Amino acid sequence: MTAKTKNKTELEVLETSRIAIDNAQTNLQIKELLEEVGIGGKELSEGQQIHLSAVEAYNFNKIGNNHESISYREFSTEKKALDNLYRNHRKKAKVMFKNEPRELIHLNLQNTIPATYLQWIDTVKRFYTYVNENPQTKQQLALFKIKDEDIQSALQLILKVEELRKVYLNEKGKSQEATKRKNQALSKLDKWLRNFMSTANIALDDHPQLMEALGKQTKS
Repeated sequence: MTAKTKNKTELEVLETSRIAIDNAQTNLQIKELLEEVGIGGKELSEGQQIHLSAVEAYNFNKIGNNHESISYREFSTEKKALDNLYRNHRKKAKVMFKNEPRELIHLNLQNTIPATYLQWIDTVKRFYTYVNENPQTKQQLALFKIKDEDIQSALQLILKVEELRKVYLNEKGKSQEATKRKNQALSKLDKWLRNFMSTANIALDDHPQLMEALGKQTKS
């Protein structure tokens, strides 16, 4: 997510600082005026390093966000497929065992489908594991076109969903850490830029048009 650093967006901070540093180093008139107020090559080099670090952190965070989005989409897609399969098989099982309380309990058909992931995946695993381990139950469900290969496919899909969730949570954690690093880098750059601009504003007080070369919009 693109955040704001005080009154500027992240991209605005990155672009304004790039323009300010580049032109302060290459525009001889600006360079001389800045040197008079104590902003020389050392200070500009320091700003450039801070800017480059912020750019690196920003780009790394974007990559992390992309990885998180991709892993979540893959997890969500397979979870939905498993949920649809389970709901279909559950509906048939409720009809098959409507007069068999013992089976209803073993298959957890007397309760509603949980909304939270951990309870949901536990319910789904319980259903397919019980069916897989009980030949008579499996044989009865086969009458409603739930074959052994369907049960095995569901069990494999459960493993896949669990693995994809693990990957997603890992990518989410890395993305959050990258966001923290990016925010710190941009905050540091924004602080440097504000200090630089306030000093440059004094140095170029008699040449307001030169402030535009540093990325600051001035009234005509």
